[in-house]
Amino acid sequence: MGSKCSKSNNKPENSKSLSFSMGDVETGPDKGNSKKNSSKICILNESYTQLARIEEMLKQDPENPELNEEMGLYLYNKAKYEDSAPYFEKAIEFDGKLSMKSLMAVGDLETQKNQYEEAIEYYTKALSMDPSVAEIHERLGELYSKVKNQSESLNHLEEAVELDPKNCEYGTNLGLMYLNMHQYEESIKCFLKVLEINPEFPKAHNNLGNAYRKIGKPKEAIHHYLQAIECTPKRKFPIAHINLATTYFYTGDTISALRHFEEALQVGSNIHKVMVTKGYHLLFKNSKTKQGIECLLRQQYNEAASILQEVHQTDLENPVVNYYLGLTYSKLDDLKSANICFKKVIELGKKPIHKNKQFIKHFMRKAQKAIIDVTESGSEDNVVYEISDTSISLGPIRRSSEVFKVRAGGTYEFAPIKAPSPTESPEVSPNQSLVYESNDEKCDIF
Repeated sequence: MGSKCSKSNNKPENSKSLSFSMGDVETGPDKGNSKKNSSKICILNESYTQLARIEEMLKQDPENPELNEEMGLYLYNKAKYEDSAPYFEKAIEFDGKLSMKSLMAVGDLETQKNQYEEAIEYYTKALSMDPSVAEIHERLGELYSKVKNQSESLNHLEEAVELDPKNCEYGTNLGLMYLNMHQYEESIKCFLKVLEINPEFPKAHNNLGNAYRKIGKPKEAIHHYLQAIECTPKRKFPIAHINLATTYFYTGDTISALRHFEEALQVGSNIHKVMVTKGYHLLFKNSKTKQGIECLLRQQYNEAASILQEVHQTDLENPVVNYYLGLTYSKLDDLKSANICFKKVIELGKKPIHKNKQFIKHFMRKAQKAIIDVTESGSEDNVVYEISDTSISLGPIRRSSEVFKVRAGGTYEFAPIKAPSPTESPEVSPNQSLVYESNDEKCDIF
C-alpha cells in the first residue's frame, strides 16, 4: 500500500542550520522544460570548471592550506568522502585553519570511521565559531550519546530544539534520548510535540509507540506503529513492522505478529540480520512453520501436529518449533510428548547461540510453565526449570496434583509490569544514530 504522507523532514524558513551537500546534478532530458534542463547543464559546466580551477592551482601550490581545504570541501559535497579526507589532512598539516563547514565535514568523516571522540573535537571547534547553529548541537548530541555521555548529549539536543523548535528530526532525537534515560513521560511529550508540527512524521510515531509500550499501553503503541508504517512510502519501515509484530505477539494477536514479521523481511534489505540477532528468524526458517502455528491457533490440532512434526524433522534444534509442537501435543492430550518438546526448548535456550536472546527466553518461560514431569515412581510432584535473566537451574518446585494442560490463548499473555519484552528492537530508521537502552540489551539504532 502506498504512503498517504508528505515529505516528513520539516525545516522552518528561519531555521539557522547548515547543509553543505551540493548533491548530484541531473543531466538527463527534461521534456517540456528546456529552460530548466539548460540551467542544469550550466550548473554542471560550472562545477567542472570549479574542479579544474582548483586542480590547476594545486599543481602550482600543492602545500597551500586554503586550496587543499577548498578541494576537500568540494569533494565532500560531491559525496566523495574518501577522496576528500587527504585534502583536509593536508590543510591541517600545512597549518591551515579550517572553516566551520570544513570542521563539520571532518567531524562527519571521523564519525563514519567510528572515531567519535575525534569527531566531537572537530564539532566542538565548529561550535566555538558560532554557538547558534542548531545542526552542530544536534550532531554533538548524537555523538555524546555514542560515547555514553547522556548529560552532554541531552544538553546539546535540548539546545538544538530550542534553536530550531520546528525541526522534527531534532525533536524526535530529543525524545529518543529521554527514552534512553527511561524518562518515558518526557519522551512522550517530545514525540507529541513533533506530531503537532507534522502529524505524519514516521520516526516520531514509531518512537512514541516504543514509549507507550514501555509504560504498558499496548493499544496506544499499536496505533502509533501502524501510523509510522502508513506514513512511510510503500510501508518500507521494517523496524516499525518488527516493533508492531512484537506488541501483537504479547497482546495475543499472533497471526498479525507473524504477518508483520514477514512484511519486515520483505521491505527491509538488511533486516534479516536484525531478525537473526534477536531470534525472530526461527519463525521463518521453514515456510511451513507459520502455517503450522496458524493451524494450531485455529484449533486444527491434528493438521498442526502433522505440519510441525514435518518441520521439526528438518530443524530439531529450533526452540520455537519445539515449543509450538509441544503446545500442539498438549492440546491433543499427549502430555508425555509435550513435555519432551518443552524440556527441549529449555535445553536449547541454554546454548550460547540463544542464551541472551529475550525472544528465546520468552519461549523458555512458557515452556517452564507447561512442563509436567511424569516420573517412573508415579509421583505427583513436578520438577520445573527455574529461569533467571542470567542463568538457568534445576530446582524442585511442588505444584498441585491437578493435571496442567496448556491453553493456546494463554500462551500469548501481555504483562506490561516488569515483563521482559521479547524484543529490544531498534527504534528508528537507518539514518538515526542514537543508542536505545532497553531491559537487558543495548542495540544501535538502525
